[in-house]
Formats: sequence, structure tokens, C-alpha cells
Amino acid sequence: MPRVTPIRAAQAPAELADIYARAPRGDDPSHPPGPSLFMSQIEVLAHTPGILGGLTEVYRWFGAEGNVPRKYHELAIVVVSNLNRCTYCVSHHTPLALEAGGTVIQIQAIEDGTWRQRRELFDDAEWVVAEYASQVTLEPWKISDALFARLREHFDESQIVELTARTALCSFWNKFNDALRLELEPGIAAVAPAAADSQSEVAPGVPGPV
Repeated sequence: MPRVTPIRAAQAPAELADIYARAPRGDDPSHPPGPSLFMSQIEVLAHTPGILGGLTEVYRWFGAEGNVPRKYHELAIVVVSNLNRCTYCVSHHTPLALEAGGTVIQIQAIEDGTWRQRRELFDDAEWVVAEYASQVTLEPWKISDALFARLREHFDESQIVELTARTALCSFWNKFNDALRLELEPGIAAVAPAAADSQSEVAPGVPGPV
């Protein structure tokens, strides 16, 4: 059970009705959501309508106006959520990453913690996104100029800001979801995150990001 009582749609203030209506429905694939938070997040954040409205607008912007291809956002989110061991986000974003163009073998390598030894699975842009997402999550103060230069080879400055914001927000959600013990919605299959002993940023004998 979540640690905060969810506010279901029927009990929510009328001004939040549109936000509830936009949430994806895993138990109803025909439901056409807009850019949205997930329902369990909405039902808890409804206790603070200002925060719910603000975050909903942020994700509306990502969906409607962002210019980073979704594949890279989803790749970063899967990397970050596995590092933070957030079952809620790994479960939601594993299928989204596959829908956005990630491959099964890439996602498996991220989820079993072996992706750093599998460079051949990723093109140059995917690889630098995964490295950058890992560094932003674990040691942002150690991000090197060389890594940032490689990021610039594939993304302009507005895209880098967008990607960094989405990557950093992922850690916020990982902590929020787990601290409040949010439950997966009906129709969402649970996907276990990487085990703790596979979470180290750099595997033995494998050079770290430069």
C-alpha cells in the first residue's frame, strides 16, 4: 500500500479532472493519453495540486515541444531508474524504451548491469547518452569535459539542457515513488531493476567515461 492515501478521480477536485483524464491506462490500451504523469503519481500528488499542475505542465512540454528524440530520453530513464533501483519507473519505462526504438538486448544489458561491457550494442549517440545519464545520477561533479564534448557531437545546447533536465528529474521520481511506495497501476507488468551488486558505475577492468 502507498504511504499516502491516493485521491481517486471521483474524489479529486474538478479542476484536476483533465490531468486525471490524460493519464495513460495500462488496463485500457484504447485510452488515448496526452503527455502525462502516471496515475499513481497523479493520485498522490493531488494532495498538492500546485505541484501536480506544475509537473504536469513540464511533461506536457517534453511531449509537445521537446526536441530530443524520445529514444534518448527513454534510454536515459532506463539507465537512471536501474541505477536507483526503482521498480515503478523500470516497469513503466522498459516497454516505453522498446517502443521508442531501444532494442531488447540493449535494455537487458542495462537491467542486468552489464551494459558497460557491451559497447557494440549501442551506436555512438546512444552510448554517450547512457554514459551521461549514469554520471548525472552517480557523480555529476565528475562529468569530464571530454564526455561533454562527445555529447555535443550529437546534441545542440538546447537538447543538452532538455536531456539533462529529463535525466535529473528521473532521479526525483525514483526517490518520490519509492519513498511513498507507489503501486503499479492495473495492466502494468512489474520489471525488476538491476541487482545492487551490478550497480557499480564502472565494472572491473572496464575504463570509465572520459
